[in-house]
Amino acid sequence: MPGTGLLDTRILDQNSVAELTNGVTPEGVIVAYVGEEINLTGTNTASDTTYLFITGPNLPPSGGRLDSPFTPVIDGDPASFTHSPVQSDNTWKYKWQTSNLGIDAGTYTVYTESAPRSRDTIINTEYSTTPVILLASHSP
Repeated sequence: MPGTGLLDTRILDQNSVAELTNGVTPEGVIVAYVGEEINLTGTNTASDTTYLFITGPNLPPSGGRLDSPFTPVIDGDPASFTHSPVQSDNTWKYKWQTSNLGIDAGTYTVYTESAPRSRDTIINTEYSTTPVILLASHSP
């Protein structure tokens, strides 16, 4: 947010929710420390699986897996994406562990979508984005 320090924008924490509801963009920004677990949940009425990927500094331009950000997603290849099954009530969840990923503090975008599409062809599916600000790890 312009005019505010990063710590002041911590409106969501590692237990926050990102929503994918019929392709509607989620509210808010997730701010967490590198190493924290971020719970992503939402609803998806467009498919039986929710596909997720991340973009940001030094990551593949088409997007990378959440569990292995430097591994590029391949358009149309479900196995190349991080994914979460959609339950009978149309909800999905994914616990994103941000430790040991090799990524730096910075601003990233998590994409959630109803089909395995890379950033280059995402317009062909229902999707949502969530900005994620990862801060340098803090000492206990």
